Amino acid sequence: MEEALLFIEQNQTWLFLIVGAGCAIYMLLGLRAYRDLQAANFELERERAVTRLTRSGAMFALLAAALIATYSVSY
Repeated sequence: MEEALLFIEQNQTWLFLIVGAGCAIYMLLGLRAYRDLQAANFELERERAVTRLTRSGAMFALLAAALIATYSVSY
């Protein structure tokens, strides 16, 4: 456990950059899925857009939690 905490402290800048970039990517994917959902004419298109929106929201939440955990361990 101490080794993991030391790793996070030593590499906190890189972890912030990588996880922050992941958050940004999934935010953009979520916005794109939301636009597709608004423009969908058929039920199948809506289902696919909702699936993509849900997936990107879940990944964004996980990465945001990882970002918060890294911050709380580092500071």
